[in-house]
Amino acid sequence: MPEFATYEPDRPSAERAVPTIAPLRPSDVAECAALAPAREGDDMARWAEVFRRRAEADPVATFVARVDGELAGFGAVGWLDDAEAKGARRVPAGWFLTGLVVVPAWRRRGIGAALTAHRLDWLRGRADVVYYFANA
Repeated sequence: MPEFATYEPDRPSAERAVPTIAPLRPSDVAECAALAPAREGDDMARWAEVFRRRAEADPVATFVARVDGELAGFGAVGWLDDAEAKGARRVPAGWFLTGLVVVPAWRRRGIGAALTAHRLDWLRGRADVVYYFANA
């Protein structure tokens, strides 16, 4: 799976999707674990354990987007500080938007934007500032 949808400025826009977004549940673990390795690397068994822990954890929150019951993507938020940012340059302590992955068939249809808006709404009242990482 390519990391990002191909940039095609002249391509007509696909119909916007209206996802249902909900917190990660144990029943979502297998599907999310199957999607994550293609984008993030590593094997499905490790990702299944990651998502199983996330489904039980607080304050880490992962949200799942579905369209007509079909997995369209997921995105997470998490608290990071210098002690937890292994291998990363210094980061401010705070809430970060992390791990946004959209199923290739649902890309360029508003799923990522909907997951980002939902995560920011979830953080409203929990933080005055929200951080994120971006790839080039």
